[in-house]
Amino acid sequence: MTVTTRALCEAHYLSVATVAEYTATATTRIDAAVLVNTGAADARVTMYIAQSVDAAATVMHEVRIRPGESYLCSEITGQAIEDGYSLFAKSTHADAVVFRATGVVIT
Repeated sequence: MTVTTRALCEAHYLSVATVAEYTATATTRIDAAVLVNTGAADARVTMYIAQSVDAAATVMHEVRIRPGESYLCSEITGQAIEDGYSLFAKSTHADAVVFRATGVVIT
C-alpha cells in the first residue's frame, strides 16, 4: 500500500453549476479544504460526494461565506472518496469563491 499526499483541487473559483471538483481513481481522504469569498456579496456553497451529479448525498449543506471571509470545510475534512466517486461543489456566485483541497491517495 502506498499513501501519497497531494493537492486534490488547486485553488480555483467555484462555478454556479454543480461540478465534479475531484474524482477519485483510488481511495482518497480529504485532509484539508478551504473556501475564500473574494467577491463583494455573501456567497453560499454546497458540496457532496457521490458517483454522479444525479446521485447527490450532501456532505456540506449550504454554507454562507461573507465577503473577505475564509471557511475551513470541517464537514468534508476526513471524508473518504472511494474509487469512481467525486466531490461535487457549487457556489451561488461565479468568480467569487476560491476553493482548494488537499488529501491523501491510497493505492
